[in-house]
Amino acid sequence: MTKLTSHLKRRGVIEVVAVLITGLLILAVVQLNRDSNAQATSAGASGDPTAVAETDEALPELPAKTIDLMTASGSEVKVLGDNEVDRALSSSEATAAAAKEFGVKAEPAAASLVSLTVTDYGKEMSDDASKSNLDLIIENRPTWVVLYTAQEFPVFGPYDPKAEEQDSETYTADMVVLVDAETGEGLRAETL
Repeated sequence: MTKLTSHLKRRGVIEVVAVLITGLLILAVVQLNRDSNAQATSAGASGDPTAVAETDEALPELPAKTIDLMTASGSEVKVLGDNEVDRALSSSEATAAAAKEFGVKAEPAAASLVSLTVTDYGKEMSDDASKSNLDLIIENRPTWVVLYTAQEFPVFGPYDPKAEEQDSETYTADMVVLVDAETGEGLRAETL
């Protein structure tokens, strides 16, 4: 302890703190480089996160029932072929993005690359409540639809501040996560 005290007196506390902070920054940069190298290795030699991985295990296509349910809830869905979108993410990259963006821990059951329009999701362009004029957020957008089956979701009821414990009822449903096919951005998740 006396060596540290005398060193602090010689160098000054500010200089020692600056050295410690510099050391921590160097460690953080080294860790970031390791993470970047691991990501580049998994994405391919180019390091492009949108590059299609060479060992991509394809998931099954979405079942017709899932597409029908999405259509019934206000979406226009057209399944795309492999060559219909430039620089599309692979299905494994899309499922990784879905898990990261929405915290999904389960394994996906299916995934399909689609052109998607969600007709009831956008910014209202009119102040008049009788006129519905939406600027759609997802319109003819190349999208990966990733399906997770039999997921547990909490039932949200009214909050009762007098109750010692709130109800923790759940229900089981299928869920789709929508991922932009070109950027990997998580767009939306919904139960079916």
